[in-house]
Amino acid sequence: MNPLLKRKTSSSSVTSDGSVKEGKNPAAKSRLYEKTLAAASIYMGGGPGISDASRALCNSLLEAEQPLPLDSLFRDDRFEDTCERLRNENEAKVVRDISPLLVPSVEVLCAHGKKHLESMVDHVNQKWYGCIPIVAGPVPQPDYSAGCKETIFTKDQLRKLEPFTKGWKGTPFMATAWMYFPYLTMEVKCGNEGLNIADRQNAHSSGVAVRQVVDLYRKVSRQYELNQEVLSFSVSHDQEAVRIYGYYPVLDRDQTAIYRFPLKKFDITNEKGKDKWATYIFTTNVYDIYGPIHIERLRSAVDQLPDPLSDQHQSQQSDLEVLAQPEEEESQSDVVDSQDILQLVPSSQTSLPSFKKPRSKQP
Repeated sequence: MNPLLKRKTSSSSVTSDGSVKEGKNPAAKSRLYEKTLAAASIYMGGGPGISDASRALCNSLLEAEQPLPLDSLFRDDRFEDTCERLRNENEAKVVRDISPLLVPSVEVLCAHGKKHLESMVDHVNQKWYGCIPIVAGPVPQPDYSAGCKETIFTKDQLRKLEPFTKGWKGTPFMATAWMYFPYLTMEVKCGNEGLNIADRQNAHSSGVAVRQVVDLYRKVSRQYELNQEVLSFSVSHDQEAVRIYGYYPVLDRDQTAIYRFPLKKFDITNEKGKDKWATYIFTTNVYDIYGPIHIERLRSAVDQLPDPLSDQHQSQQSDLEVLAQPEEEESQSDVVDSQDILQLVPSSQTSLPSFKKPRSKQP
């Protein structure tokens, strides 16, 4: 083989950082990957459905009005030419020209004046080394993802999270060192089977996102509040078709099953682009409407985690009391051990956040 041709062929699927683009998870190219997901309790079909509250929320995300870009490739006099130009183009070009008009960057929206989004962070093609993958293989690496900055938490809350996030790799509550509790992912693919692959990749990423919130709530014995509540969203798209999903947990004692709920599927070229802005509106509403709900939900649970500093202080005080007592009284000293201290931490808060009425705890 021509050395130049060989070099070009061998590097065509490698990105600038040395990672293999199509190797994010090669298994996702096969339908069998859906069996792998199901074995990890992530289901792309079926399920009991979402709660009435989540259904109302999702409707508002699809329908609430948002200001639209005034000058873009989706402008009425450019839209058809844009779609025709990209009809047979590759994924990189679709990402460059269309993705920002379907799934706008939360950081870019903030830079353009939406200052209430300052607590959000996004990544483009970033590996989620900070998370614990649910299935074997590469960690999730969405084409785009959005989540929370650590600034959503107070210093006291971050101290309570530190035992779980120390070192930031392989943690139960992070996607990367900069992103806590992701809630939106996007995958872009081209070709007849492309969107199915994108759906499988999104299912793993969103499954991780849902599991993180559930695991947090399990640690404060409030997990049943999340049963059948949508906790994450995904968008899969190519140059024409769009699929929008929500993901929710179904809880049974110590088991967590995660299901996908279709919110909208359509072709942006239908009826001269009648719904071309539907995904942009949905995504912006996810930031504006769901984002605050997500943050308040997290803060509410983190508040109830045990405070490591407080536990350490109590333990030291107990040790000092033991040392101060006469030796003959040591056997009868009423020393507080670590288990007793943990029992002093409340398992549920006395006043629940306004966003969610708690459900009765199942046996």
